[in-house]
Amino acid sequence: MYVDLDYTNSKSKNYILTVEGKFTYLRNKNFLVMSNEDNLTKFYEFLKEVEGKVLILGLGLGYCVKYLLKYNDISSILVIEKDQEIIDLIKPFLKDERLTIKQGDAFTYEIEEEYNTIINDIWYYICEETNNENNRLRNKFKGSFKKYFSPLTKT
Repeated sequence: MYVDLDYTNSKSKNYILTVEGKFTYLRNKNFLVMSNEDNLTKFYEFLKEVEGKVLILGLGLGYCVKYLLKYNDISSILVIEKDQEIIDLIKPFLKDERLTIKQGDAFTYEIEEEYNTIINDIWYYICEETNNENNRLRNKFKGSFKKYFSPLTKT
């Protein structure tokens, strides 16, 4: 399923959000941070199963958030995003009373609730270092979720 982001071109001090046809790109001045060209294909099968209370580590384009709010039985989503500039750029496109976005570092953020699903969406590339970080986050939140997903693992 394709989710139209309904975004418009915008920019902040360090980021540029561009819409080119049906694709949206978030760029830092020096590199591509994220696009929806293939991002959702990595999540398709998993996202179909997500319901209830969800914690998402990393906002990016908000594509995962939009998909879940549109197609799934979601009671609430809490997104933890480290970069306030990304929040300020993307949040205006994500209007839903079930969504809360907080600025914070996933590695130090303390959650006080249990979630049906935790989605780790803060990776830039898949390598040994990213896998180690993913495992560190998974262990940090152990006992706080029924399902955990990152592009690297699914349980």
